[in-house]
Amino acid sequence: LGRRRFASSAEVGATWRSQTEMVFARDLSERRRHATVALALLPAPLAALVPGSGQFRAVAAASVSAAQAAYHVAAAEWGVAHAADAVADKQRTAAIIDTYANQAARVGALLPFTSALAGLCAAAAAVVVEVAPAAAVLFPAAGAVCAAA
Repeated sequence: LGRRRFASSAEVGATWRSQTEMVFARDLSERRRHATVALALLPAPLAALVPGSGQFRAVAAASVSAAQAAYHVAAAEWGVAHAADAVADKQRTAAIIDTYANQAARVGALLPFTSALAGLCAAAAAVVVEVAPAAAVLFPAAGAVCAAA
């Protein structure tokens, strides 16, 4: 569920699978993981089979192991950097969403005031029309003056 929730729109179509497809994909992933571990462990013992003295073979195995360790550390750092970028993207998105929510709350706070003001204007217009119908001419004239300004 988490992989689908945080997937991009391009990945959703490719990752939306049935339960059977997900089980097969997980099994394939585990097989690849085991093969990767086996291949990672293989070079150091093979380096010990090079011809030469025992000291030379130990140095060869140690140097291959050091190179492997450096590679895997770099790969792990790349994964961590990729994850940090994804988290930063999600934090930026959350900040933008929070900004829009605050803006909507500010606009929503004005609605009761504007609604009350509109009701007051409607009531004032009704009172003026009922009390002094001749003064009702002032409303369109005042509207035209305000619109022209």
